[in-house]
Amino acid sequence: MTENFHSKLLKNNNLFKKTHTAIRQTIQECEDFVLDAHISDPTNSELPRAGSCLNAALILDETCFVINIGDSRSLLSAETGSKVMIVSKDHKPSDLSEIQRVAKGGGDVYISTIKQVRGLNG
Repeated sequence: MTENFHSKLLKNNNLFKKTHTAIRQTIQECEDFVLDAHISDPTNSELPRAGSCLNAALILDETCFVINIGDSRSLLSAETGSKVMIVSKDHKPSDLSEIQRVAKGGGDVYISTIKQVRGLNG
């Protein structure tokens, strides 16, 4: 969805009136797209590469909206990098507060370990 989120957001009629709503609707639209693609073709080789990570900033006039989903974090720097502020929080599945947040919303958290075999070249 990396290629599509921003263009879908720009087409949302609520973007300049109800920005929070537009962001949520666009995230849901992208999620629905991935889920529908999986339902229609579970063997689609592109789907395993689809993840639940989004990190973006949207600046409208004097307001900066930070959009963060998944195991990622947004930082804001000032004064040529001498000041750094963390402006979002990672959504790690091992974090108790994250598990509680997801459960409160009616969801489940699955933590799996995928073992990788590396070749001689790393």
